[in-house]
Amino acid sequence: MRIPTVAALATTLALAAATAAPAVAAADDTAATLSINGTGVTMITPDVATISVEVRSGSANRVTARSRANIRTKSVLNALARQGVLRTAITTTGVELSRTQVNRKKVFYASSNTIVVRFTDIAKVGPSIDAVTKAGADTVDGPQLSFSDPSAGLAETTRAAIADARRRADDAAAAAGQRVTGVQSIVVDPYSVPEVAGGTSYDASAPAPKRGEPTQVVAGRQEATATVRMVFTIAPA
Repeated sequence: MRIPTVAALATTLALAAATAAPAVAAADDTAATLSINGTGVTMITPDVATISVEVRSGSANRVTARSRANIRTKSVLNALARQGVLRTAITTTGVELSRTQVNRKKVFYASSNTIVVRFTDIAKVGPSIDAVTKAGADTVDGPQLSFSDPSAGLAETTRAAIADARRRADDAAAAAGQRVTGVQSIVVDPYSVPEVAGGTSYDASAPAPKRGEPTQVVAGRQEATATVRMVFTIAPA
């Protein structure tokens, strides 16, 4: 009888391994899985605020109407500067002039200027609202609170969501007599920071109390959430 050579044995083993590999992969592909959603929550303090300030004026002369509005706007801008607000934080969002026919001979022109002010120091918002009111602002809208970093709290919130999904998977698997053996996939939902309520309107033309009470703006903390969908592999416990 011919004795197999070492080379022949090596070739035979290699062929056997190649034949067995797909069988292992197929077995892995049919592993039982468990799909679970997880939610993470983080409390974040807003660090940006914006307010909208409008001044209005009017006259029977269009040039006078615009000039009066511009003079009052200048007073508002100066008041903001005294509060430490930089011009780069101020944007003009509206300049209007409208004509109204009062009667057959009389015409009235209404003019207004609107600016939006962005604050990165929430402590300045209240004093600035009071300052522009005294300077002649007719309407102040805001504050709208938001975040300088759109992804604020993203990492922490996502980690919390993944941990939540794992806890739920362990509980569900145990209830079914199974155990979690690994993670097959993770899908992280687009992260979003909820819009913070705001938009309070202050009528600056309303009579002021004899003793002006300063405006208080409190940022508070807002809830941000992230969700993940995870697929776990499981096996009998």
